[in-house]
Amino acid sequence: MDKVSRLFIQEVILQLDHEANTMKWLSTTWGQIAKSRWLKEEVRLNVYSTDDSEPVFSFNSTITNYRMPVDLDDMDEFIIRKIAIKGVKEETNATPFFNPGCLPLTEKNLNLLREHLSYGWPVKVGVQEHKEHHLVQQLCLVPARVTDLAIDSMESFKMEALTRNVERGTLRSFHCFSHLNITQDLLSVLWKIVASEKMKGLLLFVSQSCPFYYETILADIVDAFLSTERRERFTFEVCSRGKRVCEPLRKAWSVAEVEYDTNRRHYDKDSVICIRQVKWDF
Repeated sequence: MDKVSRLFIQEVILQLDHEANTMKWLSTTWGQIAKSRWLKEEVRLNVYSTDDSEPVFSFNSTITNYRMPVDLDDMDEFIIRKIAIKGVKEETNATPFFNPGCLPLTEKNLNLLREHLSYGWPVKVGVQEHKEHHLVQQLCLVPARVTDLAIDSMESFKMEALTRNVERGTLRSFHCFSHLNITQDLLSVLWKIVASEKMKGLLLFVSQSCPFYYETILADIVDAFLSTERRERFTFEVCSRGKRVCEPLRKAWSVAEVEYDTNRRHYDKDSVICIRQVKWDF
């Protein structure tokens, strides 16, 4: 196994991700490369933007959540595992714009972040009330391997960025917490997300102004789910209008169960489509 190239080993470890923590104990080249990855500090990149000012960013430890001073010229000592993009309504002394630990998101700093994020480590991205800025939009396109994406609306996240991550085949979960006006293009992207063998979860709320009926969208998603052989078990949470559409899932009872009109988690049970991977208890 050690006769393959280091580049090949790195790519396999990237794909395995969580299993790399076990692989680091191997006394082979595989273990050495996996261990070098786990020796690095994992951080969250926080990006803040307003309507009027240049965006700023900072870093927090993913373990302690404490803010960390990071030298952008020495980024090889760190791994960005999460990116949190948040809009700030106005600049006050309480906002990040007046925090000396924050750095401006300039073209130069964006290029340094781009170089680091292009390595391909798995990244989770969250976007909340983002104020549109061209540098922040460029940053959304940078990560080479986004595995989880959670956004407050499609207005705060460009379709191009979503499509690119889906086409790369790395996206495992997609959550949107506001009503979606689902177009044919977006429906095609959602189909690919759910049809992927790597899919772990989906959450969306269908807007009443959507050109497609709720049942039509749900039928497409059920079709996408059943188009792929599943090793894990999933739960579908849908409104009662989807009972007939979800009938094919009853035949796939070993990999899927359906819950109707649940309001345990969702603010609008009449428009929700949610797929959750079931965690096995032993």
